Amino acid sequence: MNYPVDITTRRTTDEVLERISAVTEREILPFVSASRYPMQREKSFVARLSGNKFRIWKTPSGSKARQTRYRYLRGEVRDLNGERHLTGSFAIHPFHKVLALIPLAVIALVWFSGRRTVPELIFIFAFCIGELIMVGAAIRARHVEEAEIVEFLQSLFSDAVHAPN
Repeated sequence: MNYPVDITTRRTTDEVLERISAVTEREILPFVSASRYPMQREKSFVARLSGNKFRIWKTPSGSKARQTRYRYLRGEVRDLNGERHLTGSFAIHPFHKVLALIPLAVIALVWFSGRRTVPELIFIFAFCIGELIMVGAAIRARHVEEAEIVEFLQSLFSDAVHAPN
């Protein structure tokens, strides 16, 4: 389920996009931050702008405890009734989608190539538990990361109003 975002401001589309660009780290490749030194970063978010569309996610941290980020906001700036609406929804970071598939591939490889001995079944069970832990971490992190991104966008514009969900 996606968490819809609808933030309204009276600023122009160009002002909105310029402000987002000015206070975020640039994305050099899809989902790769331009920040070379995450521990010394000045900007807490990474953004990619294309036309009136944008993508925002938290800058990866250098600390192990906050290394991974699971969610990003995919949105656009639209002009409706003389106001600009920053609309969008959250999605799972593609890196974590790929990571979720790796254990399944290993499980399938062991299951179809082996004789299904007890050690192999224990191995498969351990991988399944690991997969559940990873999915659980993504679900727990979701609400916190989404709220941080919405709060960040609201803080950029003094007249911003976030429509309730």
